[in-house]
Amino acid sequence: MWRRFRTVAEVDGRMKYASSVRAVRQLERDRQLRDAGYAVVHFTWKDITENHRYVNAAIREAFRRGAQPRRTPAA
Repeated sequence: MWRRFRTVAEVDGRMKYASSVRAVRQLERDRQLRDAGYAVVHFTWKDITENHRYVNAAIREAFRRGAQPRRTPAA
């Protein structure tokens, strides 16, 4: 988590999604983070160990999104 850039990155594994209850909890948590103005990015272990350029670019893009002023929903 980078609070300064309002960004959260996670490395996901198969165990996380082995249970539909876990998967739904993850979706809910992501929604709450996004509603709070955070950019959320997910990676696989393979991304982290074999695709550094992709990970770097995705995190930098998330930093850009997280730094944008928050919009309030129209009433």
